[in-house]
Amino acid sequence: MNNDSAQDSKGGARIKPAMTEEEWEQEASIRKYYEGAEEWYEYLRYMPEHKRAAVSLHGQPFGFTWADVERLRKLGQSRVCHGMGDYGPPDMCDPWIAALADRIAALLPPSGP
Repeated sequence: MNNDSAQDSKGGARIKPAMTEEEWEQEASIRKYYEGAEEWYEYLRYMPEHKRAAVSLHGQPFGFTWADVERLRKLGQSRVCHGMGDYGPPDMCDPWIAALADRIAALLPPSGP
């Protein structure tokens, strides 16, 4: 999975990733050079907010992972989420869960499961 697939789970409008694959690669190079330096914070300061959010969350214990996205998508499709056990329909439990997974996916680098 990658950021190009960040669209709503019912095939609706695609949520644009915060950064392209090329931007993630560039950011990784810059981070290695500036990590821990004051210049790194200056670099972040001038990033657009959506990119700054993605970069700031990446690799942090309070950030998100592709495993989080997959778990949310599975939960949204589960019958248990409906409170119906094995008897409920397999449709989406709540479109909010799918939309949350899609928004998180848009913040992640393109190397997904």
